[in-house]
Amino acid sequence: MTLREQFDQVRRLNEDKARRNVDAVMRDRRYDRLRTPLARRLLVAAVLAGIVAIATVTLTVGMLAAQPLILATIAAFLLLRVSVRAVADLPEQFLDERQLTLRYQVHQSAYFVLGAVAMLVAGSGVVAYIAMTKDPGSDVVTLTDSHVNALFYVTTALVITLPTMILALRDAERP
Repeated sequence: MTLREQFDQVRRLNEDKARRNVDAVMRDRRYDRLRTPLARRLLVAAVLAGIVAIATVTLTVGMLAAQPLILATIAAFLLLRVSVRAVADLPEQFLDERQLTLRYQVHQSAYFVLGAVAMLVAGSGVVAYIAMTKDPGSDVVTLTDSHVNALFYVTTALVITLPTMILALRDAERP
């Protein structure tokens, strides 16, 4: 058997396995209660509330106090991923045109929203700095460990969760 024939055989086996996995995913009805529009909205709200709570607790109490909130937010996010699993996770060849278009639009929208949020936060920070200083340019802004940790957690969480949250809100019907 030539190397090319071996490669083709492995490719066919992988395609068959992928097809069986897709069939299993699509037939799995254990989490249908998470795929309703209300459940998806509640999960998105839980993830957003978790992100805000992580930042608030990190800034006010400290990083260690935020660890249970981080775990709870991860759990809510994983449930959200389960609710949108077909469009978010399946290979392109197993999705119809509408699902592919939705996936692409969601990723584009998610990073547009992330950029807008980043610009809003940066602009608000500059305006607040100018408004609070008597002589702009003479004061030094210092960041504490809590500030840096909160900024890191919120940024990381938004980059990871935004596409899934937007997909859950846009795709109200069951995949």
